[in-house]
Amino acid sequence: MEHDDLEALFEATRAEAERSATAVAEPPPAPVAREAAPAPATAAPAPRAAVAESIPIAVQNPPESCPNSDPDGICRNCTCGSARELRDRVGRLTRELHESLQELRLDSTLADMANEIPDARNRLKYVTEMCERSAQKVLDTLDELSPLQEAERDDSQALHVRWSRMLDEKRRPEEGYMALFEATRTHLSQSVSRAERTASLHSDIMMAQDFQDLTGQVCRKIEGITERIEQKLLKLLIDTAPEDHRARHQEMLEGPQVVAGRSDAVTTQGEVDDLLSSLGF
Repeated sequence: MEHDDLEALFEATRAEAERSATAVAEPPPAPVAREAAPAPATAAPAPRAAVAESIPIAVQNPPESCPNSDPDGICRNCTCGSARELRDRVGRLTRELHESLQELRLDSTLADMANEIPDARNRLKYVTEMCERSAQKVLDTLDELSPLQEAERDDSQALHVRWSRMLDEKRRPEEGYMALFEATRTHLSQSVSRAERTASLHSDIMMAQDFQDLTGQVCRKIEGITERIEQKLLKLLIDTAPEDHRARHQEMLEGPQVVAGRSDAVTTQGEVDDLLSSLGF
């Protein structure tokens, strides 16, 4: 439709130029010829009327012929109404095309981020489940360890009291030593069993910490995902920012830097905050 409007505009401008040239070349009519003048209804040829009906209303009444028009009737002066209208239409088309391409590029960036966010969420869920299982296992092991430690303490304390009393009373050995010896032997046997069980439970606690290796790997992957999303969001902001901000920050989206000390790259969260602040966010 825009193409047809432009063709109609060029045709109307060319026809107006031809009419102006014909009016200049023909001599003025004699006064007596007023009665013989043709009627207004038959003044315009039929093809020209058909063209006028097919073009927009804004073009059916074109501006007067511009003195800067070329031999073809096309005006090269941008201050002329016809050229200004043509320029405005081309400008609007260019703006629509630019915005459409920009939206396509932004949609692609947002789609990439939308695909990475569920992956990061699933990985975080895995880390949470691993931590919960490990914490529950440690708590259960400690619940089993506590009674063993308490029994060992109580038995040792009771034996200590009995031996102290026996030595303080200075009784003859046959009057109570045999029972105390038997209690001591039983306690020592139970101490060995409790120590073995305690060592086993300690091993269980250590094994419960193996989640750190797995969750550490997952966390590093999540860190990479969040960094990529951050870079894409920053690029999105810069692409949609005014030209002065875009030129100043475009070189800061180069990813990890292998040369330390550069001032034109984002290397810390503080610099990212400064960049967002400079963009008005």
